Amino acid sequence: MARPTNIIIMEIEFNNSHGPAIEQAIDSDSNNLLTSPVIRKDDDSSSDYDDDDVSIDSIGTPYHSNHHLYAPLEITSRPAAVIIPNRTTNFFGIRRKKIKIILVLFIIAVTILVASLVETRTTTAIPEQPTRDEKDDDNDDEPNPPVFPESIKLFHPPKNEIEARELQTIIQQSASDPILTREDEFSANNDKTSPSKSDYAQPTTDYTYTTANHFSSTHRIALLFSPGTYPIDFEVGYYTSIHGLGIHPTDVAFANVTKGPHVPALDKYTNRPPNGSGLDTFWRSIENIATYPHHGMRWTVSQAAPLRRMHIGTNLDLYDGDAWVSGGVVANVVVEGRVNFGGQQQWLMRNVDLRGGEVPVGGAWSLVFVGCVGDVPREFSGMMMKGGGGGAGAGAGPSISVEDDVDLRVEKPYIVMKEMGRRYRNRRRRRRGSMIREGEEGREQPTSSEYYHRFTNGTNPREEVEYHRYRFELRVPAATFGRNATGPQFEDGSGDGIIRDFRRVKLGVPSNSTDPTEAAVQNHKNLQKALDEGKDLVISPGIYPVSDTLNVKYANQVILGLGYATLVAPRDGSPCILVHPRVPGVRIAGIMLEASKQKGNTNSGRTASPSSSSLLQWGTPAADDDPGDARNPGVLSDVYARVGGVHRDVSTDVMIRLHSGNVYGDNLWLWRADHVQLRPKEEPNFPQISGKYRQTERGECEVKNGLVVEAGASNVTIVGLAVEHATEDQIVWNGEYGQVYFYQSEFPYDVDHSYADNKFAGYRVGPNVENHKAVGLGIYSNFRDYDVKVGTAVVHPANGYGSRGIQLRNMFTVKLDNKGKIGSIVNGRGPGPTVDSEKGHPYRCLNETCSGSEGE
Repeated sequence: MARPTNIIIMEIEFNNSHGPAIEQAIDSDSNNLLTSPVIRKDDDSSSDYDDDDVSIDSIGTPYHSNHHLYAPLEITSRPAAVIIPNRTTNFFGIRRKKIKIILVLFIIAVTILVASLVETRTTTAIPEQPTRDEKDDDNDDEPNPPVFPESIKLFHPPKNEIEARELQTIIQQSASDPILTREDEFSANNDKTSPSKSDYAQPTTDYTYTTANHFSSTHRIALLFSPGTYPIDFEVGYYTSIHGLGIHPTDVAFANVTKGPHVPALDKYTNRPPNGSGLDTFWRSIENIATYPHHGMRWTVSQAAPLRRMHIGTNLDLYDGDAWVSGGVVANVVVEGRVNFGGQQQWLMRNVDLRGGEVPVGGAWSLVFVGCVGDVPREFSGMMMKGGGGGAGAGAGPSISVEDDVDLRVEKPYIVMKEMGRRYRNRRRRRRGSMIREGEEGREQPTSSEYYHRFTNGTNPREEVEYHRYRFELRVPAATFGRNATGPQFEDGSGDGIIRDFRRVKLGVPSNSTDPTEAAVQNHKNLQKALDEGKDLVISPGIYPVSDTLNVKYANQVILGLGYATLVAPRDGSPCILVHPRVPGVRIAGIMLEASKQKGNTNSGRTASPSSSSLLQWGTPAADDDPGDARNPGVLSDVYARVGGVHRDVSTDVMIRLHSGNVYGDNLWLWRADHVQLRPKEEPNFPQISGKYRQTERGECEVKNGLVVEAGASNVTIVGLAVEHATEDQIVWNGEYGQVYFYQSEFPYDVDHSYADNKFAGYRVGPNVENHKAVGLGIYSNFRDYDVKVGTAVVHPANGYGSRGIQLRNMFTVKLDNKGKIGSIVNGRGPGPTVDSEKGHPYRCLNETCSGSEGE
């Protein structure tokens, strides 16, 4: 910093007989007239003047003595004078010249320091904590950055090993599944469902993660990581979503790690020990990060647990030993190493760049690759060669379905945090939510409008504080078509609406009312208000019962859930969300939709829900001409509906109903719960199946269909669709030019013979449809209570045969367990199991006529 120009050094000679009289002083640098300070002699009392009676105007009372005189220094906007005595006497033996030099240097140093502090105080003032209702004087903008609730944790890169360990501990305690140690399991081994100690003669682990949070009614959390490097390992637990906040996935990197964020098999001491299981490992996700684990990334999951928008720098292992798993989806990802599917029953890879130098390995029944590049395997039917054994049409597995010619791809919206600058300041400031550094207790994410790091500065009792100012954006990637729809897309495209400031994004939080009715009213009012104002809606983790439907009426509006935010349907049968007809470009993503107990339900659990009830509806029956917009489709990304689980006396008619055309689905799981949470002191009804849950029985968790695509909903495309256990047809597709890539379905376990008598199917294309395409369809049976013999898995109109009509490829059925069977694959054709058939074995058809199946 340059020497201030508003300081004038003046020497004053003192005379015992005449007092000093200074009337004006000129600043030699600025030529400004200095009228203060002025040291003057009182003319009326000149004879009484003494050198000890000196006054200084404007600066203040000086300290004075017979030997020297100085005044306190004030930094003002005008020049100031510094008065130094000019005496011939010494001060403690120091000559006057040295005294003058020392004082001058001291004053200049103090002046520079004070001026610097004043400037810093002016430019780095910390704004007050914004309130949730804070509004701009002239508009209804939301605060940016938003005020995060406790269910959203924002983390910054650790700066040392101590901080990294602290961060890892915080994440494990808040977001990882509960653990069971080997010691605790042995000491509590009086549970009849637990394995005996002899099963652990050679234990492989000291603890196992468990499924204790499987049906948690309260646990929902989102972990947000600002750009930087995180050398930490942690398991990703139930209802947890991981979000990197960079523009590119590599902006947030988990490096120098053994495992990074990962999911192993769960319940290794209690479920097929020592293997554990991944069959119930649902509802967890990772988005927009890079990870480089030394042991490879392990992700042993089933449905509703996607990896998307990632850069995986090593191998990707989608299994854990011999644990059973039923996944899953990887979308918009680069994998530098090899992909190993292990025992995964089925898996979808969408827009993945496979760079490992060798094709993926493993998999049990079906692998589907859509828009992928790199080391993509070749198409394979999965059928055994004649004479290879296993019965007619039996599969060697897995089938491999490769779709290179992709018409459309739309990526999920995501959040970016951009740094707007940083400041440094020496100031001890303790605020709830700060990142506490070495030597301090506790550590949480910041919550103020200037998020900041801080750390102790050696032994100095004061801290050096590093302030970072951020702004948040909602990124909404543009749709891509044709050749641009293959491979990963980390660039967002161009055009209006791609980058949206969080000032026009409402962060929804659940009502804190303890009254369920009041909470539902408040939730609906708060969320609907934001939608009515034309804002995008980001819903924070939590449970949101709503008293009425959320209506989406504006084109290109976004509803994005974090941490598996769950909307519980109104009790009158109306949907959680209704997208109005002729409203293009709406995005609904990251949301769970849950059925509620309908008014009029009986104590037996049987429902009186209206035939029109659903959990999500797109368009209306009255709008019979609603083709949508092919260049700006509506999008459902990572949308999960469930009927039952926490409760069993819930119901709806259809989980998702589409009336509008040009809707794109990206990873949907529509699940009627096959097992539900035990009530207090309730014993399991099928302990041989599970000692933890009640197995769903007839009259519980009722829903007729998972998905209904109405006749007016043409050009609907879904990449990644799973529908399970509905009590009638699993899906009904009446719209023209529908496309489905990857379909997984299970018939309900609890139905009786009437289910087969009514000729319900796992995949039904309506009788008037002429054009439909589906690739990689797997439909499974597990009839627990009755010997149900379903006639066929897939039904479609025979008049649609041909290259320009009905196109089906790589279909199969599997008898998982228990009784009954699926007699054929498509329209009564194709093989099925016999009494002596091996369970878990796929039976396959190559195309819509089953002309490619063996044994026909």
